[in-house]
Amino acid sequence: MAGDTTELVNASYEVLDTVFACREQAEEQAPDGAPFGRRMNQLMTRLLTPDLFGAGLPFPVNGRHLRGLAYQLCDDCDFYFSDVFDPSEEEVS
Repeated sequence: MAGDTTELVNASYEVLDTVFACREQAEEQAPDGAPFGRRMNQLMTRLLTPDLFGAGLPFPVNGRHLRGLAYQLCDDCDFYFSDVFDPSEEEVS
């Protein structure tokens, strides 16, 4: 997304705040230990919209922009769609 650094940082914080709320709700809805990533993604699709976004960006965005920023933040390891795990302990399939 284009914009100055301050606006993008503020947008990132707004997106992360929403993502963590989605994660919390998805975890609460999942049975103990069950994967919750799919439900979290559904909630993000519903909640990461410009009308619920409080950063007041000076350029137009839509839900896809906001989800794209969220996925970039996930790629940057700012949040996960699963519990934290040690990949060296995972079974090889």
